Amino acid sequence: TPTVATTTTTTARPSSPATAAPVYVPPPSNNHAVLAGEMMKTAMSFLEKGNFQDALSSVNNSIHTMLSQGDASTVRGETNFCVAYKVSLGLLIAIREIETQLNKSQSNNPDLLKKMGILSKFLSDIPLKANHRVVCVRMAITKNMHPSVGNYGVAARLLEALLLKGVPDREALQAKLRTCKECDVQDKSLPSYVCVSCSQPCSAALLKCSCGRPVRWCFKSFELIQTIEYLQCGFCNAILSKESAADKSKCTFCDYG
Repeated sequence: TPTVATTTTTTARPSSPATAAPVYVPPPSNNHAVLAGEMMKTAMSFLEKGNFQDALSSVNNSIHTMLSQGDASTVRGETNFCVAYKVSLGLLIAIREIETQLNKSQSNNPDLLKKMGILSKFLSDIPLKANHRVVCVRMAITKNMHPSVGNYGVAARLLEALLLKGVPDREALQAKLRTCKECDVQDKSLPSYVCVSCSQPCSAALLKCSCGRPVRWCFKSFELIQTIEYLQCGFCNAILSKESAADKSKCTFCDYG
């Protein structure tokens, strides 16, 4: 059941790009988990083909199937894995919708480009499977380095994380990092954010304030949470702003907590 939280001790946050995602391995003795695992494989296939809506439907089916068995506590880790993909697919769908608007208007609307920058930044912080996360990180680098966006601090952090891996285009990434440094690794288009714990300005590019409080964003509206209160599912750790939670009695992501 989602609960109102005001402290930093119980909330989950998107991990840094270097953090690996948990591996989805359903217990072989649990028929529900095996079926849910097959649904997630289908979701991965749809995702890699760019069929985000179909992938989202498969993820939802997987979550429902897992949690329809007797003891939900045995599949909590797998549910969290699925919820990460559910949030990511929501972001990918939102980004694609903006791209469609830009293509139809044949313009570089700066507000839409900036929105894509922050959405892709959120996406890059979610712990997915390594191959999917690399794609998301690369997307975020490209969209945040767009001249109309200019979030060179965001791009530099992601580039540095990629360069720690054995990527084939190392020289090209190093050139992009030099561009970020030439622009003083400044972020020009991030929303303003004041830490609700210490009341000090904090960059929305960071995962936490210097005082230690995580910078949280709503998994539904994809907006920064600017208040001290927020809702967090006690089962899958999904985070919602109070404004986005229409029904506080049930989590809209796992439909269980």
